Amino acid sequence: SEVHAAYSGMRRVEVHQETTLTQLVAHHNLISEVQVTALMAHLRVLNLAVCRLLILPESLFEHMPKLEELILDRNKLQSLPSSISHLHRLHLLSASDNAIDTFPRLAFTECHRLRSINLRGNNINEFPVGLW
Repeated sequence: SEVHAAYSGMRRVEVHQETTLTQLVAHHNLISEVQVTALMAHLRVLNLAVCRLLILPESLFEHMPKLEELILDRNKLQSLPSSISHLHRLHLLSASDNAIDTFPRLAFTECHRLRSINLRGNNINEFPVGLW
Protein backbone atom coordinates (compact mmCIF):
# COMPACT_ATOMS: atom_id res chain seq x y z
CA SER A 1 0.00 0.00 0.00
CA GLU A 2 1.03 3.60 -0.53
CA VAL A 3 0.33 6.89 1.20
CA HIS A 4 0.55 10.06 -0.87
CA ALA A 5 -0.07 13.01 1.43
CA ALA A 6 1.85 15.90 -0.12
CA TYR A 7 0.53 19.38 0.64
CA SER A 8 -1.87 17.99 3.24
CA GLY A 9 -0.87 20.08 6.26
CA MET A 10 0.55 17.09 8.17
CA ARG A 11 2.49 18.08 11.30
CA ARG A 12 3.96 14.71 12.32
CA VAL A 13 4.52 11.16 11.17
CA GLU A 14 3.84 8.44 13.72
CA VAL A 15 3.96 4.67 13.14
CA HIS A 16 3.45 2.48 16.19
CA GLN A 17 2.09 -0.68 14.54
CA GLU A 18 3.67 -2.88 11.91
CA THR A 19 2.56 -1.84 8.45
CA THR A 20 2.69 -3.11 4.85
CA LEU A 21 3.21 0.40 3.51
CA THR A 22 5.60 0.49 0.52
CA GLN A 23 5.66 4.26 -0.08
CA LEU A 24 5.21 7.21 2.22
CA VAL A 25 5.22 10.42 0.21
CA ALA A 26 4.51 13.41 2.43
CA HIS A 27 6.57 16.26 0.98
CA HIS A 28 5.57 19.92 1.29
CA ASN A 29 4.05 19.61 4.76
CA LEU A 30 4.53 21.06 8.24
CA ILE A 31 6.11 17.88 9.60
CA SER A 32 8.54 18.60 12.41
CA GLU A 33 8.45 15.23 14.15
CA VAL A 34 8.86 11.62 13.02
CA GLN A 35 8.21 8.74 15.42
CA VAL A 36 8.51 5.17 14.19
CA THR A 37 8.52 2.44 16.81
CA ALA A 38 7.16 -0.39 14.67
CA LEU A 39 8.61 -2.35 11.79
CA MET A 40 7.97 -0.91 8.34
CA ALA A 41 9.29 -4.03 6.63
CA HIS A 42 7.96 -3.22 3.15
CA LEU A 43 8.73 0.51 2.96
CA ARG A 44 10.78 1.25 -0.15
CA VAL A 45 10.26 5.02 -0.60
CA LEU A 46 10.24 7.73 2.07
CA ASN A 47 9.81 11.30 0.85
CA LEU A 48 9.74 13.98 3.53
CA ALA A 49 11.13 16.82 1.43
CA VAL A 50 10.18 20.43 2.14
CA CYS A 51 8.93 19.90 5.65
CA ARG A 52 10.17 21.37 8.92
CA LEU A 53 12.41 18.59 10.12
CA LEU A 54 15.23 19.60 12.46
CA ILE A 55 16.18 16.13 13.64
CA LEU A 56 15.41 12.50 12.90
CA PRO A 57 15.31 9.89 15.67
CA GLU A 58 18.58 7.95 16.03
CA SER A 59 16.86 4.57 15.57
CA LEU A 60 14.53 5.62 12.74
CA PHE A 61 16.05 3.56 9.92
CA GLU A 62 16.36 0.39 12.00
CA HIS A 63 12.64 -0.04 11.31
CA MET A 64 12.96 0.26 7.50
CA PRO A 65 15.13 -2.62 6.25
CA LYS A 66 13.97 -2.44 2.60
CA LEU A 67 14.16 1.32 2.10
CA GLU A 68 15.56 2.13 -1.35
CA GLU A 69 14.83 5.84 -1.79
CA LEU A 70 15.18 8.46 0.94
CA ILE A 71 14.29 12.04 0.04
CA LEU A 72 14.80 14.71 2.70
CA ASP A 73 15.50 17.83 0.62
CA ARG A 74 14.86 21.35 1.92
CA ASN A 75 14.46 20.69 5.63
CA LYS A 76 16.64 22.00 8.45
CA LEU A 77 18.50 18.82 9.31
CA GLN A 78 22.01 19.22 10.74
CA SER A 79 22.84 15.53 10.60
CA LEU A 80 21.46 12.13 9.69
CA PRO A 81 20.93 9.42 12.32
CA SER A 82 23.49 6.64 12.69
CA SER A 83 20.81 4.07 11.83
CA ILE A 84 21.20 5.13 8.17
CA SER A 85 23.92 2.47 8.09
CA HIS A 86 21.12 -0.15 8.34
CA LEU A 87 19.79 0.79 4.91
CA HIS A 88 21.52 -1.94 2.90
CA ARG A 89 19.13 -1.54 -0.05
CA LEU A 90 19.34 2.25 -0.27
CA HIS A 91 20.20 3.37 -3.80
CA LEU A 92 19.03 7.01 -3.69
CA LEU A 93 19.68 9.53 -0.95
CA SER A 94 18.69 13.12 -1.52
CA ALA A 95 19.16 15.52 1.37
CA SER A 96 19.95 18.75 -0.45
CA ASP A 97 19.45 22.21 1.02
CA ASN A 98 19.59 21.29 4.70
CA ALA A 99 22.20 22.33 7.27
CA ILE A 100 24.05 19.00 7.37
CA ASP A 101 27.62 19.43 8.49
CA THR A 102 28.49 16.01 9.93
CA PHE A 103 27.72 12.38 9.29
CA PRO A 104 27.62 9.49 11.73
CA ARG A 105 30.90 7.60 11.77
CA LEU A 106 30.85 4.86 9.10
CA ALA A 107 27.36 5.98 8.03
CA PHE A 108 27.49 4.51 4.53
CA THR A 109 29.92 1.61 4.83
CA GLU A 110 27.11 -0.95 4.49
CA CYS A 111 25.09 0.94 1.89
CA HIS A 112 26.60 -0.95 -1.06
CA ARG A 113 23.72 -0.21 -3.43
CA LEU A 114 23.90 3.57 -3.00
CA ARG A 115 24.21 4.95 -6.53
CA SER A 116 22.87 8.49 -6.30
CA ILE A 117 23.46 10.95 -3.51
CA ASN A 118 22.51 14.62 -3.53
CA LEU A 119 23.88 16.68 -0.66
CA ARG A 120 24.03 20.01 -2.48
CA GLY A 121 23.39 23.10 -0.37
CA ASN A 122 24.70 21.76 2.96
CA ASN A 123 27.68 22.66 5.14
CA ILE A 124 29.72 19.52 4.50
CA ASN A 125 33.48 19.82 4.86
CA GLU A 126 34.32 16.13 4.82
CA PHE A 127 32.54 13.23 3.19
CA PRO A 128 31.82 10.16 5.33
CA VAL A 129 33.92 7.01 5.27
CA GLY A 130 32.59 4.41 2.87
CA LEU A 131 30.79 6.86 0.57
CA TRP A 132 33.22 6.29 -2.32
